[in-house]
Amino acid sequence: MAEIIKETVTTQGNNSNLGVNTPVKKEATILQTVEYLIYFIFGTLEILLAFRLVLKLAGANIASAFVGLIYGITGIFILPFEIVRLMIFAVCWALFRGLDKIAAIFLVFKKTPAFFASFLPFGLRGKGR
Repeated sequence: MAEIIKETVTTQGNNSNLGVNTPVKKEATILQTVEYLIYFIFGTLEILLAFRLVLKLAGANIASAFVGLIYGITGIFILPFEIVRLMIFAVCWALFRGLDKIAAIFLVFKKTPAFFASFLPFGLRGKGR
């Protein structure tokens, strides 16, 4: 386990050179050791993600061994965000595909259906509608 050394300094009188050092050794508890380990793991992950960001912004070649290593290690942590990005892309694609179909209906019928015309501003409805 990790050792924590606590040092107490006591000074006597006006002269600060006459201090008495009393080091006290204390072992870290299991919870403190786990806490240090968690900080170490997340700190390392944060550094790796920062490397990935810098490499991505610099346009580094993925064929490079170092870049491949960084991308390989951090890929599992980026995966949930990639899935969300793909889902957003799919929703946008479906939305625009639907708008494309609606535009095709308007072009085929030359006249705006009554249901859609009721939502248009008065100036865009045309005469007699």
